[in-house]
Amino acid sequence: YYGVPPSYILNKKKSIFDFIYDHDRQAVFQHYVDLFDRGSAEMTYRIVTQNGEVKWVFDYGRVEYLKTGEVRRINHIIEDVTEKKQALDELHASEQKYRRIFECSKDLIFILSPDGRIIDINSAGIQLLGIDNQEEAENRTISDFYVDRKVRASLVNEMTEQGEATRERLLIKNVKGEEFE
Repeated sequence: YYGVPPSYILNKKKSIFDFIYDHDRQAVFQHYVDLFDRGSAEMTYRIVTQNGEVKWVFDYGRVEYLKTGEVRRINHIIEDVTEKKQALDELHASEQKYRRIFECSKDLIFILSPDGRIIDINSAGIQLLGIDNQEEAENRTISDFYVDRKVRASLVNEMTEQGEATRERLLIKNVKGEEFE
C-alpha cells in the first residue's frame, strides 16, 4: 500500500506513521494509544504513498498478552479500502441527491410496496393528497387516490413488462375528492 518494499517497514527504515495523511495523524496516533486500554480496535484513515497517492486503509489492531498480563505484541491488519470507500462516498452522494429531489420537489413523489401500500411520500404529495402526515399515508394504498382504480393494474403490468411506467398522465383525487393530474 505504501509504495515501499515491506522490508523498509519491517527493518524500521520507515514507519507506517511516515505515510499517514496529515489531517488523520492525531486520530491514528490516538487509535494506537487507546488500543492498550481496549484490547482491540479498528479505524479507517488515509495514507499517502511514497509517490504521493492518497489511499484509504482499514486498520484492525489487537493486543496480544502474555499469561502474566504483560503485552506480548500488537497485531495489526491494514487493508487498502480505497475503492470501497470511493464507492460508498459515491453512493452517499447519490442518496443525498435523491433525498434533495424527493424532499424539495413540488410534484407528488411516492414509493409503493408491490401491493400498492405507500411506503414513503414527499411533503408535496402529502399536501396534494390532502392527508395529514406520513403515518396516515402509510396506512393507505395508492388505489385510494386513483380516479379509475383499474389504472393500477395497467401500470403494474406496464412496469412488469417494460421495467418502467411511461404513462404521461394519471388522474388522482385527494381526500376531498378533488381530481388532478
